[in-house]
Amino acid sequence: MSTQEMQAETSKVKDKEVPVPEEVEASVEMEEDNKKRHLNVVFIGHVDAGKSTTGGQILFLSGQVDDRTIQKYEKEAKDKSRESW
Repeated sequence: MSTQEMQAETSKVKDKEVPVPEEVEASVEMEEDNKKRHLNVVFIGHVDAGKSTTGGQILFLSGQVDDRTIQKYEKEAKDKSRESW
């Protein structure tokens, strides 16, 4: 299809009102519902009870921390002989 034919088709569509399929409307509504909400969480516990580990796991599993950052910290821990931390 040539550029002129495409422009002619486009101008035809612009003059007509084209109904939006229900699927598109539903996906727009879903996108609005999927906006990130803020959540404040407080971890309370004794020293070495796993508060930081739990918080870090939640961030990692929810996709807030990427794999590259995790690998960077793993390498840093290994260099400092703190792999178990």
